[in-house]
Amino acid sequence: MTLQLKNIGMIQEAAVNLNGLTVIAGENDTGKSTIGKIVFALIKADMISLVKAHRGQSENFFTNRVANFNRQIELLFEGKISEKGEIAFLNSETSHYRVVLNHHKTSSFDGPDEREVRHFKDATYIQTPLVWDLYDTFSTISNLKTESDLLGISTRIAYPYLLWDLYLKIKPVFAEEELDEIFREMVEHITSNKVMNGRFQKGDLGKVYFFKNGVEIPVPLSNVASGIKSFAILQMLLQNGLVKQERILIFDEPEVHLHPKWQLEMAKMIVEIVKKGVRVLVNSHSPYMIEALKRYSEVKKVEDRTDFYLAENGYIEHQESLENIFEKLALPMRELKRMKIDAYANG
Repeated sequence: MTLQLKNIGMIQEAAVNLNGLTVIAGENDTGKSTIGKIVFALIKADMISLVKAHRGQSENFFTNRVANFNRQIELLFEGKISEKGEIAFLNSETSHYRVVLNHHKTSSFDGPDEREVRHFKDATYIQTPLVWDLYDTFSTISNLKTESDLLGISTRIAYPYLLWDLYLKIKPVFAEEELDEIFREMVEHITSNKVMNGRFQKGDLGKVYFFKNGVEIPVPLSNVASGIKSFAILQMLLQNGLVKQERILIFDEPEVHLHPKWQLEMAKMIVEIVKKGVRVLVNSHSPYMIEALKRYSEVKKVEDRTDFYLAENGYIEHQESLENIFEKLALPMRELKRMKIDAYANG
């Protein structure tokens, strides 16, 4: 599938393939994250519309979809996304969705009916390991929402939407999904001494702790390194059976909080997931992560389903090689070398 954008956020124009592994490189504030959020919004709008239709909460699937998409835009961008923009989600040569936005609201939304929209059942946006630091807060909010629903009380609690969606997916479940062998091996590798050297799981009173291998006393989440928390997100998504072909994973700068050695580990796991037929979108500005994704995609023989893009000056353009990407990302290093030369020259 191909996502096409015009005048959306900072992006003047983009056409991005979602065929397997999609990597968008570039500096901060160049529109990389916008692609992932739009994909998330489209899929979530359909998913919520289907659920409401099946529950009898909405008679008109199409009207409900527009309302849900507008709500997604409001939550993800605070509504400030475009005065007049266009979005097209193409399935091969056929238009799967076509959305026109006017003054931040959907003015037209053409797409398949509810019998055909399940190309993606869900999207998961992985933004930051901070979700673990907010875990207890989200648990409290969840309990409060449940109590309010039982009492028929209307509550409006403001919380980070993307982190809330991720929290709901990484909560340890009572019965773990029966995993494909490769996913089970990935969980074992993540929790082995080679990576996390332990695992996240429920302890007393339903709280989540880090149980370090060979150590009886669990570690509170507040005392766990951010890098371990990043891998724990992947551990729980795999363990809960939420990494599947009909779902798309969106990694927003997965290299943040990871040592270069662990960036390579994360890249390897991402490619393994793609090899199983799961579509993955990665935004990155790390040369280590980008190079590793390139090399592992070749080793695992998924390079024919891997696409690299450079976000720059309002455009996101396909790259046949990594030369332009590394040229852009190398600018800070060249500046440091220039400073060193100047320092020597000045004595």
